[in-house]
Amino acid sequence: MCKYHVYDVLIFDLGNTILPIAPELTIRKFQHLGFQENILNPSKIVRKNLSDYQKGEIETADFLAHLELLEDLQKTHQLILLSNTNALHTASFEAKALKFSKPLSSYFDAVYYSQEVGMSKPDAAIYKYVHQKHSLHNKKVLFLDDLSENLVVPKRLGWEVVQISKEKTILDLR
Repeated sequence: MCKYHVYDVLIFDLGNTILPIAPELTIRKFQHLGFQENILNPSKIVRKNLSDYQKGEIETADFLAHLELLEDLQKTHQLILLSNTNALHTASFEAKALKFSKPLSSYFDAVYYSQEVGMSKPDAAIYKYVHQKHSLHNKKVLFLDDLSENLVVPKRLGWEVVQISKEKTILDLR
């Protein structure tokens, strides 16, 4: 099992890594704006990953524990958030964290939301952008994400990767 202390830089995905997500809420908001449901219909994989949260099996306490871990890690590591998301989700994530202490983005040294940088995972461009922007070529980097397809390019860049799941959370890696 990896231990965070051996890394210089930790790069976290947001959805289903730090914060459980619910695409059904996004669908409803977009429907309210006039979009058809099939435009944003989540895949079977996403539905399965989110069903535990929607059934109440993942508690708010888990999210608080994740925030506490990030706060501790921020004292000793460079923390970067790299997430495929949209403006509706970003506002929701920030508000949820703010209810407990401070904005989610304040737990990180840098935040990269796909809609803001015009790139998304798993395309190589977004990883290369972060790699160059933070001069990561000589640093020991750990990237954490819940989707295996998002781990391929970071591995090629020399980052170590961990796939987060219900069985292996960011809390398990302490």
